[in-house]
Amino acid sequence: MTQQSSFEHIHADLLGRLQQGERPHLQFNEKLLNEITDKWTNALENSLHSDIDAIMCVLEHARHPSPLFDDLFFLTLEKDLPKNQLIFTLGASWKHMLGRWSRAGDRLPMRYLEILRKFLNHPELELREWSLRTIDQVGPQGQLLKADIQAAKVGWRGLFNPHAKAVAQLAEMLEKRWSRPNV
Repeated sequence: MTQQSSFEHIHADLLGRLQQGERPHLQFNEKLLNEITDKWTNALENSLHSDIDAIMCVLEHARHPSPLFDDLFFLTLEKDLPKNQLIFTLGASWKHMLGRWSRAGDRLPMRYLEILRKFLNHPELELREWSLRTIDQVGPQGQLLKADIQAAKVGWRGLFNPHAKAVAQLAEMLEKRWSRPNV
């Protein structure tokens, strides 16, 4: 019988609590932060997709964001991973990066904006949609991606796809918001 790591124990417990309808908020100690960092680094180096999923699940339910993970978020978002993993990682980055930067009054790093730009040009419409949802969260800085947002829209034939429709609606909403004069 193998000994479960504290991360594996927390992940298993989290899944059980989620299945029971709870919305847990996890508190991380230094040991767990280091274990997550090591596990995440190993997952990226060895393409362990299920480990990345587990890490994103745990991070999504963290009580407090940690700057310790910024580089790993960047590395993960820059990797050629399956669409769902990129979306899940983007979602977890909202709390750990965007929220923290916003509260501190910091601008988004160009590296993050370049990731969003890349995703806006991605062939997977769902990834474009979640990129636009992320841009909606960043406020006026999203205007730096105005041309990419315009280009991300799909022609009228694509509007039968729910993700294409969402892309068009989100892009339109952002364009309208940014075209209004500041009052």
